[in-house]
Amino acid sequence: MTGQAWSPEVVHGLREICGKNMSEMDMYEELTFLSNHPFNMESLLMSGREPIRLVGSPGDTKNSVEAMLAAIRLCLSHHDEYCETPYLRVILAEAESSGTQHYVFFEYGCNTGIYICGGCTDFSGGGKGGKDRLECVFAFLSYTLEIPIDRVNVPYSEAKRLCKNIDDMRR
Repeated sequence: MTGQAWSPEVVHGLREICGKNMSEMDMYEELTFLSNHPFNMESLLMSGREPIRLVGSPGDTKNSVEAMLAAIRLCLSHHDEYCETPYLRVILAEAESSGTQHYVFFEYGCNTGIYICGGCTDFSGGGKGGKDRLECVFAFLSYTLEIPIDRVNVPYSEAKRLCKNIDDMRR
């Protein structure tokens, strides 16, 4: 990694992860605990038994993203040489049958749990802004921790039902 210039996304991700807009206590108010992964996906961690938490509230992209950043900071503060390497996953749930617009979910898996943030899109103002912020954070984490970002596409036929279930869980 020495001698390489950081991309603008990595630099922006560093700024996002270092900012402290939401406290850990406030973040806990934004968590919904789940017994199963909302998209029926497996954990990418070896143990596979971490608690799963939805982060944020439907329709509130700003607080959802802030809560996700607080969750990532919490995970990083508890990470040491004995912890398993975290993973990054971006879930693109098709928002329409043409597959050109998506609800975007960001998943960060670590020893303290699996954190999944919704409220982001690749097509609307606030939702796209949230997506752009978390994409930069994931780019920074991927670069500095040397871990890939797993990207998964969920077809519209499944995404429509699963996104409704997620919204119902968080209300």
